[in-house]
Amino acid sequence: MSRCEISDKAKEFLLTEAENMDLINDLVYAKLFVDGHLSWGNAKIIYELSSKGISREKINEALEEAQDESSRAYEVSKGWVNLGLDQRKIINRLLSRGFSLKAARSVFED
Repeated sequence: MSRCEISDKAKEFLLTEAENMDLINDLVYAKLFVDGHLSWGNAKIIYELSSKGISREKINEALEEAQDESSRAYEVSKGWVNLGLDQRKIINRLLSRGFSLKAARSVFED
């Protein structure tokens, strides 16, 4: 083993200690991630957090506390609507950002 490497057992111990000291908190990370990605839909947020090893339970909890997906879709699309962009194009842009079809269509409901 070189000077920079540590054993798997040592890694596990350090991770456990960090979690016990609340230095690693997946729920807090998920909440901060959601707050920092308000221009993304739930599907994209779920995908990204899952790929980082965050449990679905913690992701769902973070999303429950976040602004509603339809409200976020509306905020993201306001500028596009004001520019007169075609409704279909706006919906497609929202879908590509991970918004649900329901949230994307809600932008055009009165």
